[in-house]
Amino acid sequence: AVLDQYFHHSNTAPFLAFRFIQRFGISNPTPRFIQMVATAFRDGVYEYVDKSGERLKFGTGQYGDLAAMVSAIVLDRESRAVLLDADATYGSLREPLLKIIGFMRSMHFTALNGPNSPNGSNTVLFGVSEKIGQMAHNQLSVFSFFLPEYRPPGPVDGASLVSPEAEVLTLPNIIGTLNGLFSMIKYGLRPCLGGFGEVFKSDCRKMYEREGDYDKSFGYLNYQPSDSILNGTAAVDELATLLTSGRLSQQNRLAIAEKYDAETDRKKALRIAQQLIVTAPEFHSTGIVKKSHVPRLSISASPPPRKKYKAVVFLHLGGGVDSYNILVPHSECGTKDIYAEYKSVRSFLHVPKSDLLQIDTSSSKQPCKTFGINKKLRILHELYRANETVFVANIGVLNAPANKKNYKEVTKVGLFAHNLMADEISKVNPSGNHDRTGVLGRLADVLNNNGFVAKKTSIDVESIATVGKRSVEPSVTVSSKGVVKFDEYPSTPGIFSTILSLNNSSAWHSNMFGETWSSTAHRSLLENEKLYEIMKNAKTLTHFPDVTSDVAAKLKTASKIIFQHEKRGADRDVIHLKMDGWDTHSYLEDRFGILLDELNTGLEAFVNEMKLQGNWKDVVLVVTSEFSRTLTPNSSDGSDHGWGGNYFLLGGNLDGGKVLGSYPDDLTETSPLNIGRGRIIPTTSWDAVWQGISQWMGVTSAIDINEILPNRASFPTSDLFTDQIMFKSREGPTDYSTSGPTSG
Repeated sequence: AVLDQYFHHSNTAPFLAFRFIQRFGISNPTPRFIQMVATAFRDGVYEYVDKSGERLKFGTGQYGDLAAMVSAIVLDRESRAVLLDADATYGSLREPLLKIIGFMRSMHFTALNGPNSPNGSNTVLFGVSEKIGQMAHNQLSVFSFFLPEYRPPGPVDGASLVSPEAEVLTLPNIIGTLNGLFSMIKYGLRPCLGGFGEVFKSDCRKMYEREGDYDKSFGYLNYQPSDSILNGTAAVDELATLLTSGRLSQQNRLAIAEKYDAETDRKKALRIAQQLIVTAPEFHSTGIVKKSHVPRLSISASPPPRKKYKAVVFLHLGGGVDSYNILVPHSECGTKDIYAEYKSVRSFLHVPKSDLLQIDTSSSKQPCKTFGINKKLRILHELYRANETVFVANIGVLNAPANKKNYKEVTKVGLFAHNLMADEISKVNPSGNHDRTGVLGRLADVLNNNGFVAKKTSIDVESIATVGKRSVEPSVTVSSKGVVKFDEYPSTPGIFSTILSLNNSSAWHSNMFGETWSSTAHRSLLENEKLYEIMKNAKTLTHFPDVTSDVAAKLKTASKIIFQHEKRGADRDVIHLKMDGWDTHSYLEDRFGILLDELNTGLEAFVNEMKLQGNWKDVVLVVTSEFSRTLTPNSSDGSDHGWGGNYFLLGGNLDGGKVLGSYPDDLTETSPLNIGRGRIIPTTSWDAVWQGISQWMGVTSAIDINEILPNRASFPTSDLFTDQIMFKSREGPTDYSTSGPTSG
């Protein structure tokens, strides 16, 4: 009955129509198109009139008929009109996996049998998800590979449109995609130099001598140009038809043909042309690209930093961490036994006192003088006792102070939804000012405008947290597996410069998805070249263990970035990383302990590394989640999406050993903060924490703080933390007022 209710809900048809249309290559369909497809879904039939006037019907006439729905998508004029290709907002970026498979088909990929092919004639691609950000049946979460509402910085965001596929258009994925395609073109399907082949008796030595030798590969591209092709122009025209549906611009055709004609070996010339086309925007998007003939800016070498270094690392525990099983009331709670109340409300989810490491909170104005930290997080207990950990109780996404009566009215963010709440803890901007920028990005922008050199980095996946104004300093995404060199053995001198020229600036009326690829790829290629030279010999002083979760690998990468800050020219770093898996709707007791062990292992290694580097007092690590979870259990031995939670900060300069915020003194259903099933209204906003961190990082002006935290004036000054409260030493004289205009 419940599923029937969802299936027949009035929103189901337009919701599915929008999602299906996006997957068929139109990121921003018109309302008319969505309505047409939704109607076909509801009616179960779609009627199409062909050019001869014949009426063709698709579907059975039953509600929810997918044949009718898909027919409405592919036969509608918005899918078929060639004229729309000239619309700068039309089309999409192509999905990463579809680009790879489409390329292999168009270039006549042929599998090789024999002892070098363990899968016989079947073609299997390996390591694809890690290299390009997508692989069938291997999505990281229930939200698939990218969000349908994702808006990348640049022209798409400027037009208030979306480009879902752009969410995986990161530096590591761009390099991984191009290296994988280049390897297949030059060496066949192998694992060598970023290839997609299986590591199985593969000899990758002296690959610079083996271009065009496919004998020991698992397959190769068997495409041969037509017999009538005698020069580069004709060869590129045919490739453009096969690989870009003929969209390749005339300027890019000429540049590729020039490289083709410069090579006397026709087979090698073909490989060069194939490599160049798969870097062009027309291969990665579905619109018409129009060049502006203006080169993009290069990336200059960074001078040594001039100021004392500081960094903030933002660790997002993705999925909604059950934070009430991390920080637990223990004893000395006045006349009330809050632990007994906690145990009763949490039922079988509660943490026994024997599994809690006690901490003294008598100086923190909390309802209990003694709290307990889950024993799995030993590092927090150790650092709390050393005054290097600060807990923040009952903190969460807030627009303004809220209570049971007004929370629906004052809260603009969609509560309890992973994507919306995760977006908001990264932006800290519920009012919508400075839309599509994140709190770390705005912090770095302000620092750069005040004489610092602040770098923004996301690890593995680009986060909105690190996005600032593009005109100041773009964010860079690096892989937790290290920086990989692009095209280690080029087929011909100067090919890198040609690739950059193929992705030079677009005209204002050019397709914005093509421009999104070109601008991102151009900068990523240059950044990767620069980062590779800096990071290739970067080491850590601590052993970071290999664990099931990749949080240790990500913290290791963050450590290397921090260690190399002088070579990178940074005196300020803002770094974002994410550990997924915390959405414990079922079997919380078993899964939660494993996750905490992995987190503790990663944190221990990171803390030790910072101490050995001598950077422990110059780094603060902020650990948070999009929301906490319900206090009451569900029927699957887990907990569900909540709101306010208890999180923590680590750092050698923190004035630690205390709990900021206000831990609830009533956890029952009648609590004034409980809006049902133990969903607790936060009493502290993330503005409070980021104000103190911003000041410690060197932001001293109230106007600049308002730029970073445009919503902080919605809260009483007494609810906001200052650097005086949070840290042992401060940057300098600070304006602690919240008044003053919001700049920008």
